[in-house]
Amino acid sequence: MFAFIGFANRILAVPLLLSAAIFAQSTDITGWNGLTWGANRAAALGALRPFHVRVCPSCTGADALVIEDYKLKDLAYQVKLLFLPKYGLASVTMTAADDRESFQKVLSELTARYGRPTLRSEYDGDREVTRTKWEWTRLHGKLSLASDYGDGTNADFTVTYEARPGDAR
Repeated sequence: MFAFIGFANRILAVPLLLSAAIFAQSTDITGWNGLTWGANRAAALGALRPFHVRVCPSCTGADALVIEDYKLKDLAYQVKLLFLPKYGLASVTMTAADDRESFQKVLSELTARYGRPTLRSEYDGDREVTRTKWEWTRLHGKLSLASDYGDGTNADFTVTYEARPGDAR
């Protein structure tokens, strides 16, 4: 009798694990690092204080904050948070030095979390650079991973979180 219950539990666990994996890929994009879309700048300054967040001095004409050395899974990012008037937090851009291994890890982790992305690639013949962009679009936000390659210089890659256009009024 107990052997049958253990067998039945294992059979029931397989569909449960498969459905959990499917639902894990449909994760929504409702903000960044605990901040929801529309959060005001004062709330972001308070919540991100441990990361040494400050007003972005080079973001002319924009209401933005910056974190210079945000560590995530052994990678250092520069993070810019953009705030729109009458809305609040509208986008977050994370930029890291691009070495192929780190980039592939980030792409793999984002794909595991958000599912299969759409892919766009463009070639700039003047600069001899190929720009490739992977995108995940969800109900409340869009996420993109972009990289430029080909000009022989060390490049950066960017991860951008954005509120959906209808959300950011």
